[in-house]
Amino acid sequence: MFVFSTVMGNEYKKYITGDAYPIGSFRNNSFKIDKKAMNNGITFISTYTPEWKIWAQNKERPDYIDQEKILFSLLCKISSEKKIKLSVLGRQIDFSSMELEEKFYKEIDTNFIYIPRKEEKGGSYKRIDESKIVVSVESTMGYESLARGKRTAFFCIRSQDKKNKSYNFGWPHKFEDTGPFWTNFYDEIYIRKIIDYLLNIPDKEWMLETTKHLNKIMLYDSGNQIFKKFIKEIESKTN
Repeated sequence: MFVFSTVMGNEYKKYITGDAYPIGSFRNNSFKIDKKAMNNGITFISTYTPEWKIWAQNKERPDYIDQEKILFSLLCKISSEKKIKLSVLGRQIDFSSMELEEKFYKEIDTNFIYIPRKEEKGGSYKRIDESKIVVSVESTMGYESLARGKRTAFFCIRSQDKKNKSYNFGWPHKFEDTGPFWTNFYDEIYIRKIIDYLLNIPDKEWMLETTKHLNKIMLYDSGNQIFKKFIKEIESKTN
């Protein structure tokens, strides 16, 4: 099993017999980090899902969506106050769903730029690299952003209304409910505190802070060298 982290590997091994090898996100590893990219505003990673898909996936409605509405409204307010550009990185791929996604956010506020999900190679990762701050609810791309070294905030606020602990930050590792760049509860004061922290922390301090947590969440292995080495070892044994 090739998994995001040792902690995730241990979770899988509760249900599947086998060995787990932490490699991070294979797709994320496939795209080099652009360290020269602009630090361009706040990027919010959309987790919008059309209503018919929510019902099909047996997700609870309306709280699944309502939490995101509350959070996004606050982000628009903060970006306006601080005069920082806010962008929404789209999730949906087909044209009709993209229209619904953009409409969903524009019904909350119009103080942002909608960026449709791009089909070209690495388009979403390029946008992540270009951001000053990335904001995630509990998306995989949020953890990929963190692994890429980006200043990433996790507002895992759906966990407060659900018994499912997988909504908590960094699951399956049991982190505290609040940390320097995450919270499992909606608290406007604390959310503002996290945004200010990410805007002002020096790069070296940010790297030291995230290094403490990444081995429990997600690795970044540029070019998937760990995976390639493993495959070469298999090939050498079979030849």
